Amino acid sequence: MTSIWIRPAVLEDAPALAQVHVETWRAAYRGIVDDEFLDRLDVAHREERWRQYLSGGESVTFVAATDRGQVVGFVNTGIEREGLKPQMGEVYAIYLLPAYHRQGIGVRLMRRAARWLKSQGMRACLVWVLAENLPARQFYEALGGVLSREQNITLGRQTLREVAYVWEAIEDLLAED
Repeated sequence: MTSIWIRPAVLEDAPALAQVHVETWRAAYRGIVDDEFLDRLDVAHREERWRQYLSGGESVTFVAATDRGQVVGFVNTGIEREGLKPQMGEVYAIYLLPAYHRQGIGVRLMRRAARWLKSQGMRACLVWVLAENLPARQFYEALGGVLSREQNITLGRQTLREVAYVWEAIEDLLAED
């Protein structure tokens, strides 16, 4: 079995992050998001966006990497974007290649994000997920997230429903099973 390490992302990870981002979107959202939208996802464009995120300092990204250095997943986190509650953090994105699902890596990524948020003074955390993405919703529920809000988002020409899971006490996300 390959060892997986969780570490802060660096600028040199941008190409790998872009590849994982596109692959995981296509795997997770096929049948939910229009095929045309998913098929147009562009790794080069996503790489440029990752370079901006990693050098911008408005969020932090942690990668899950094999002992050979292959990035297989990531979590991107920062301060909650809508100002819903003081001292609330947000997991902006968490994606893991399907071959690495159900190995505890996603839990490790979420807990690493929560530890960082707590170190920044955050007391609570939320994550948005497409309402139809049942595996992701089950993952957040298993981690103790509580369904809290919903909103519509637009992807391409499609309007989809998003729901938010909240951990009112960030320590609940850090609790070991």
